[in-house]
Amino acid sequence: MKKMTKLSLVLCLLQLPALADTDAQLEQVFRLVDQVALAETAKNAMNWMVAIAAVYKLDDQAALAEVAKKHWNADVRRMAVSQLDDQPSLVEIAKNDADMLVCQEAILKLEDHGTLLEIARNGENGWCSLAAAEKLNDITLITDIAKNNTNGWVRLAAAEKLKDDVLLVEIAKNDADEQVRQTAVSRLNDQAALTEIVETDKSEEVRRVAVFRLTDQAVLTKIVKTDKSEEVRREAVFRLTDQAVLTGIAKNDVSGEVRKGAVFRLTDQAVLTEVAKNDVSEEVRAWAVGKFTDQLLLFDFAKNDPADNVRITATYRLNDQEFLSDVAKRDGSETVRRAAVRKLTDQTHLAEIAKNDNSERVCWAATLGITNQAVLTEIVKQHKYGKVRETALYKLNDQMLFAEIAQNDKDAEVRRVAVSKLSDQAILAEIAKTDGNANVRRGAEERINALNGKTRPAGLNQKAPPAPPPIVVPVAQEGQL
Repeated sequence: MKKMTKLSLVLCLLQLPALADTDAQLEQVFRLVDQVALAETAKNAMNWMVAIAAVYKLDDQAALAEVAKKHWNADVRRMAVSQLDDQPSLVEIAKNDADMLVCQEAILKLEDHGTLLEIARNGENGWCSLAAAEKLNDITLITDIAKNNTNGWVRLAAAEKLKDDVLLVEIAKNDADEQVRQTAVSRLNDQAALTEIVETDKSEEVRRVAVFRLTDQAVLTKIVKTDKSEEVRREAVFRLTDQAVLTGIAKNDVSGEVRKGAVFRLTDQAVLTEVAKNDVSEEVRAWAVGKFTDQLLLFDFAKNDPADNVRITATYRLNDQEFLSDVAKRDGSETVRRAAVRKLTDQTHLAEIAKNDNSERVCWAATLGITNQAVLTEIVKQHKYGKVRETALYKLNDQMLFAEIAQNDKDAEVRRVAVSKLSDQAILAEIAKTDGNANVRRGAEERINALNGKTRPAGLNQKAPPAPPPIVVPVAQEGQL
């Protein structure tokens, strides 16, 4: 076979795009070492990824400069700029390239202070002006960009570089763009200025960010009472520490979200109890109950509150096994009973619930907590729900029971689980031939193969029945407000 020349290889690369995949073209580029061939590929390849690969291997500064200035693809130009050291070419690109990232890449490599100053002051692209100002570390130029650039995103990025409160206040008060003001406010420490912004800015989000920076309790209290935005008032509540003020808000505010925020900050158990008894919102009551510490009080709400969410929250705060078993056995809601079962560890109570509850999910949850092998065996043999029996089987190690269930049980899925735990190959072989269910027969074959070291055990290849879905408990956590 005739060896491919460098020229024919380049010509092949330039004409291939529709005929060969990118990987094949890239492999050919990686074989190239000749700078002329690489330059031709970088300039003319129709596939931009192939062009980038060629640029990456280029050392010729003249060729790199030509690609950086003229290539149609911005990513290829940027790669060429990253390889380029020629300062006059970098200046030209920094001033003239239409792509922001290419321009910034060139600016990062510029060395001349005067050129950087010119771009920062007079550049047509605001992003490039900001990049030049940042490289110069000139806060005056950055400030000018933050205040005067016509592009709001550029002003925002410049504002993120500022630390001086006087400058930030000016931007926070005067910029026409809400997001720029918000950025400036988020960096402010001046309490008087923050107060003025909260009182005057029309943007709910700007006011909310200002509240987040405030520490003056009197100002925060006023905001809670007077601001028209629920979000701003809730943010202010979250910053309050005065228990008397929080008590008034928790009892009287018209907004459930604001009352909930006040409850989150309250510590007085008597006030929390009053809110939990009287608030019209079950979510607010649940948050109050979630802060209870007294087990008897929690038990009272777990038994008697009309809302499932409140009873669930109280249940999750309970630790007393007798209280939990009472809720698990008596509550009318499956979800509440299941929440109680998941906190139970008492084996006697768990066994009673697993055997007698009329909900499959509650029985399932109780079975997951049982460790007594005799109780699990009884569940496997007698329980009315197949999924509960399967769960019990997964927790057992009785080979005689596995054999009995695998051969005789009426539920095919239960037989399949038993097969996955069985070790007697003679019984497995018989099941593989005679069982009336294809999944059980296949499971027996896989188990035999696994026992002979041919595959992973079927029991390891399949997942045990999942635990009941988690119950969402509306108890306040730091950062939720």
